[in-house]
Amino acid sequence: MHRLAKHDIGRYFAHRHTQRLARVLFGVGCAALLIACMRLIGSTTRLPAPFAWLLPAIVLATLYGRWLAGTVAMASGILGIWLFILPNQAVYQVLPLTDGARALTVGLIGFILLFLTETFRAHVDRLALERETELARRQMLLREIEHRTRNNFAMVASLLEFQRRQSTSPEVGLALDDAIKRIHIFADAYTQLEASPGESSEVAMKPYLARLLERFSEGLFSERIAIESALTDVSLPGKAAVAVGLYLNEALTNCAKHAFPEGRAGTVRVTLVVTENGWQLAIMDDGVGGASHMTKAATSGSGLGGSLFEALAAQAGARHEVTVSQSGRRLDLISRP
Repeated sequence: MHRLAKHDIGRYFAHRHTQRLARVLFGVGCAALLIACMRLIGSTTRLPAPFAWLLPAIVLATLYGRWLAGTVAMASGILGIWLFILPNQAVYQVLPLTDGARALTVGLIGFILLFLTETFRAHVDRLALERETELARRQMLLREIEHRTRNNFAMVASLLEFQRRQSTSPEVGLALDDAIKRIHIFADAYTQLEASPGESSEVAMKPYLARLLERFSEGLFSERIAIESALTDVSLPGKAAVAVGLYLNEALTNCAKHAFPEGRAGTVRVTLVVTENGWQLAIMDDGVGGASHMTKAATSGSGLGGSLFEALAAQAGARHEVTVSQSGRRLDLISRP
């Protein structure tokens, strides 16, 4: 019966008009089959309440041909009984309802309806169970992929760190440091995805960005530069989270290279807040800001160019804003509504 429950008359035809015609014909066929059975049964036994027997035909037509077939079955069934059954009450022994006949009719029709509805209910339950099982399997595979991806990022970072230790060129060392930091950003995002409860595919930004700031405070910034943060609990999809992490990485790298020249002390403050349209990330420093000796890289972005900030903002579903003054520099990443 599970195979029967999967059928839909309209699905066997490609064009919409053909589907409608098939459902109409199916509804007429269900009604015609009912009339034929009533004529056959009524010729040998009593057949009370002929219109009540329309219910199984209507249900059957609706289950296999949707509402159109059910409506056609109801209309054509009423017309068929009116034309072929009622005028021949004496021949087909269509009798007025008695209590016993009424009970028998309701019982038979109820049994048919119970059989049809229970069959389809069991089929729906079976499909739901199969879907839940498949969803759980895919979720497990996704977690496994995320775990392996994180491990692969960690392995690549280890290889680059080894190469950096072997390198004697300062330029190569700086380039490898940038690459290692970016790889850690991806790895941390997958770590947060793996730690997310249930089936969540979003990254908790507060611990994710806190870990990134911890790496910067331990490595790139000197003791004279303090990093302050005020991060709100915000969750973003994995792709957007990585873009935000890379944006913060480029902003902090830019601060370390240009905002505090010649051993100048200062503070970098990072905030992540919830707004009416979503969220806003701000990176503020009290470095040289708009001083005349600032390089173009310091005011436009990192060594990859200011367009990198715009690209990362687009990937995060946000917009990038820069404010430069004599008292420092501020970058804002503001989510779009």
